[in-house]
Parts: sequence; structure tokens; C-alpha cells
Amino acid sequence: MQRLKTANAFGSVKLHSFDVFDTLLTRRVAVPADLFLLIGAQLHTARLIPCTPDEFAAKRSQAEAAARQIAPAGEARFNEVYEKLAEAYRWNEAQTQQAMEIELHVESQNTQAVPGMLETIQQARADGYRVMFLSDMYLPASFIAELLRRAGFLVAGDELLVSGELRQAKHDGRMFHLVRTQHRSVAEWRHAGDHPRADVEVPRRLGINARAETRCSLTQHERTVRGAEKPAPLWRSQYAAAMKLARLEGWELPEARKVVWESGANVVGPLWFGFAEWCLDEALKRGIKRLYFVARDGQIFQQIARTIARQRGIPVECRYLYGSRQAWHLPGLGELDEAALLWIFNRQRFLTAEQVLKRVGLDPDDFTAELASIGIPTTAWSADLSTEQTERLRECLQTPPFAAAIRHQVTMARKLALRYLEQEGVLDETPYALVDIGWHGNMQRSFARWLRADPARRNLPVTGMYFGLQRHPPDTELDQFVGYWPEVDPEREALRTLNVALLEMMAAADHGTVLGFRDEAGMIKPMLDGERNEAAMAWGLAVLQAAVLKFTNTWLGFDPLTPDRRMQFQALSRRVLLDFMAAPSFSEATLWAEFPHSGEQIERHKECLAPVLSTWKALALVMKPERRPAGWWAEGSQARHPNPALAVYLGGKKIKKCFRRIK
Repeated sequence: MQRLKTANAFGSVKLHSFDVFDTLLTRRVAVPADLFLLIGAQLHTARLIPCTPDEFAAKRSQAEAAARQIAPAGEARFNEVYEKLAEAYRWNEAQTQQAMEIELHVESQNTQAVPGMLETIQQARADGYRVMFLSDMYLPASFIAELLRRAGFLVAGDELLVSGELRQAKHDGRMFHLVRTQHRSVAEWRHAGDHPRADVEVPRRLGINARAETRCSLTQHERTVRGAEKPAPLWRSQYAAAMKLARLEGWELPEARKVVWESGANVVGPLWFGFAEWCLDEALKRGIKRLYFVARDGQIFQQIARTIARQRGIPVECRYLYGSRQAWHLPGLGELDEAALLWIFNRQRFLTAEQVLKRVGLDPDDFTAELASIGIPTTAWSADLSTEQTERLRECLQTPPFAAAIRHQVTMARKLALRYLEQEGVLDETPYALVDIGWHGNMQRSFARWLRADPARRNLPVTGMYFGLQRHPPDTELDQFVGYWPEVDPEREALRTLNVALLEMMAAADHGTVLGFRDEAGMIKPMLDGERNEAAMAWGLAVLQAAVLKFTNTWLGFDPLTPDRRMQFQALSRRVLLDFMAAPSFSEATLWAEFPHSGEQIERHKECLAPVLSTWKALALVMKPERRPAGWWAEGSQARHPNPALAVYLGGKKIKKCFRRIK
């Protein structure tokens, strides 16, 4: 027992006791036993064991179990565990002491305070409670006290009780009885801890106001990453721990924001980290000195890559480049051939005359008469075009007045875009690559087209790095399209069936769509459809990005993985994404359903990705794909409001996927 107060000092006062591990303190591994791998590695380095860390971890668990079997009340002490290990490894007294010191050092280096819990303890003190710490643990009380003191939890006047030293534990109620015996005049007693039996069920049965403090419990995504092995591979345990530690930083946020933060720490952060790290690795392999992360998806990628490069000393410059389909396709237009017309008249949910003209840089007000002559009056500019109107407008754009105006807009847009590239260093002969989310490489093709329009730049190479390429464009001598998502089955099939709308939401930027470029006092600046992405910011985009960067910095605090392990890390992050998309929780589905999503090139109309559906409404969407919201996330709709029509539809999707894999 570690006491900082006399036994009868509490008197008639209020008492608040706290469990220690995974309540106030947590480790930099997913579960406590995984720490034995780190201990085993250091023991092997010190030549105290002849076996692998995995073999030591198993031996360490066996030694603890054996010590508990013969210890009074089954509560073993630290030195008793190491007596068993000394027998197994034939250590002398000095070697045993050295091994014990190594374990305590590893514990100390890998234990940290749980965010928010210091404030909880301080509030308990402010509310008039005396604080006590109760731990079912074999470690020495003096060592645990030092950990608590270092984190600011334990101060003069507090008391610490440890089961190994007392031979009395919480899980059988005897530690609580001991406290009652020593402090008979406690008027009110509260307790908080993570163990459902030792910290909740048992104290409640004894009349104590016990509260479960479960924030350190692993989420489903964290359990997936760690795996079920005993012990888990160390890197997987640390990966899951990094997810947990990043998640804990957002625990005190309001509930809605906490769900955003958890998505960032558990799903989005690891996914984008793997991609950004891969981009840097590819750059080093290819001799690329500068990466241009293309707006808007590139914003969070750039922030992650820049953080990695800075902390690891990677000599690759990470810059942000404003661009979009609208800003790059227009200067890349040549003849109004079929390929150009396919982009100009690309229909998402609907297509309006106003959209068509804006894509080619024209203002409908300048062509009022011409539009009216083909049956599109002013009142119909923002209405969905009929098939007949669409065909007439296609023909109209190829007439001399429209064609001349489009050529003029292409020329002006190209000049501004080239000046912007020159300003941003793209033309300074530094080897570079573009980085974007995907999916077909069309923006890169447009970029290369207007970049090479001048004969002097005809041989400039353009490399693009993509999170995923659903259809790999043909590489050429000058154009390289490099995909992060593996293009081998079954991974390739998984990419093709991904809900890319969700991925684009996860990579949203804090500014509006790039519409083009303008000259402002000699500086070329992007024209944005809003300086701030107000709708996404209101949803919680800043919280999401902060959580992603918190995971990035947390994971960078661990040793870098080997190349093989990096590939496994990336595969695990993709698996978590697929699990998230296929089986979201209610809170995840509700959160992402509320994201302000639009399938349009120039975003005007927002749609719900995962609407709550009645059985009949779900049946209608299943039977008539044209009625579905852009990027419909059926699994999200089902998670929000289960119904049989969606269950049958999603079951059919799974069966089809299985058949495709068999083939």
C-alpha cells in the first residue's frame, strides 16, 4: 500500500477512487500483454534471453500465471513473477534484477496519461472529493505512484492501493472492503474504472456509485488492426495503439464532433497516411524532388506528406497546386471533338444549359438569343435539359459564334494557367509529380495537353500519383500514371466497387471548387467558388483534418516500418476502409450521411449520401438506379434504418462479389 495520508484522515468526507491502468494511464500497445514483446526485444539485446521476443512474451505470461497460482489470494508480486522467469532462464540475482529493471523501464517509456482524465480528477477535488487510486496489478506501488505523479494525477494527500502488495484485489471485492475498514466515516463513495466486473459490477454490489470509464477500450477498427493473435505482431499492436491514442485526444468533444474525430483517427487518418507515405517513397525511387498535391483532394494529403517529410528528413518538397476539372479541362480543350463534347455534356444527376456553358467559360447572358432560338429561354437555363435540348445545344456549340467564343476562352484560360504553373515552379525543370485521389487520370491528360501546347514544351514529362485508378490509362514515354491501390485481383475489384463519393468526402478541402485563374496585380491566383467550404466546415471538416493529423503525428512517434511492413500497414488501412464502407455503425452512417455532398463539377445541389429510407422507397431505388442519390451509400442507409428491401439488395451484392472472385 502506498499511503500519502494517515489511515483515519478521511473522516466524514466524500471519496472518489479511480482505477489506474486503461483508466488514467494507457500504454503504447493495443493490449497490456503486447508490451512483453518490447521487453523481450530489450532482454535479447542485453543477452539475457536466447529466444525471440514472441517466445519470451509467451514465457512471461506463463510465469505470471504460475506466480499467481502459489501467491496468497492469487495476487502475485513483481519479484515473484521474475523468480519464475529466473528459474526458466537460469538467471543469477544480478541478471534477475537487470531483467526487472528492463521491464520497469519499458513500462515507464510506453505509459502515458489518458487525455481528459486529469481534468476529471481535478474536478472531483474541486467538488470536495478526496482522491484514491486502486489497482489490480503486480507492479510495485512505488513505481505506479511515480507514473501517476509524473502525469499529475497523484498529489500529497492521495492514497494508492495495489493488489499485489496488499494481496487483496478489486475483482473479488476485498480491496473495497479494506478501504471501508480503514475509512469507516466516508459519507459518499464514487469509483471509476474500465473493467466491467472489478470496477463496475463488484463495487455497485457493495453500494458504491461506480461508473464505467471505457474510453481506452479498443474500437472495432482498432481490434481489426491488432488482430486476435496472442501476442499480436508488435507493429500491428502499435498501429492499433496509435489509432487509440489519437482517438482519445478527441474524447472530450461534443458527441457529434467526437464521432467525426473518431472517423479521422480510426479510418481516414491511417488510410491517407499510407497513401502519403507511399507517395514520398515513390518520389525517392523515381528521383522526384517535388510533389504537387492537386486541389482539392490534395489538401489533406499535402499536410500529411509534409509532416512525414519534415519529421523523417525526406528531401522531397511538398507543394499545393490549385486545380480542378473545370480549371484544367478548359485550357486543355483542342477541337470540339467527341472526347471534348463528352466532358462538356457529362451528366451527373442532371444537366443544365448554364452548367454546359460555364464548363467552356461562357456566360449564358452573352447568348440569350441563340439559346432561345433552340428552345432554351432564360427561364430554362437552370432546368434539367431534355434529350432533344441537349442534342440541339451540342450542335449549337459547334456553330461559328459559339466555337469562336470557346476558342477565345480556351486561349485566355491556357495563358493564365501556364503563368500559374510558371509562378509555382512547375516549369523550372525540377523533377516533379502530381498527386491526386484518382480515378481515371483525365485531369492529368488535360494538364499535359495544355502544358505541351507550346512546341518548346512538347517533350515535358508528366507523372501522376493516384490513390486509385479504376481504369489505368496507358502510360507513354512522357506520361506515367502510378496507382497506390494495388491493381491485382481481388484488390482491383474492390477498388472498382468502392464508393468514391465517400473517399472524396474524406479528402475534402476547406476551400471551394477551383473555377479558374485570375491575374491580381501580376500574381496569378485561383478563382474559388467560395474562399471557405462553409458547408463542410459546419459539418466538422476542421475536426476531421485535425484528427487525421493527430494520427499522423502519433504514428510518427513510433519507429518507421520496414518496406514489407509498410505494405502490410497499407493493406490493413484499406481493409479498415472496406469494413467501414460495408458495415458502418449507426453513428458512422449518420455522420457521413450529413456531409454536404454534390456529384456536380461545379457544386450547387447537395444530396444525402445515405438517406433514411422506408421499405417502399428503398425498393424504388433498388429497382430504378436513375432515382438514386449521386454516390448512394446503400450500406449507410441500411445502418441508419434497416429494412428488408435493402437487406436483400445488399445480400445480392455480396453474392455477386463472391462469384466475381471465384471466376
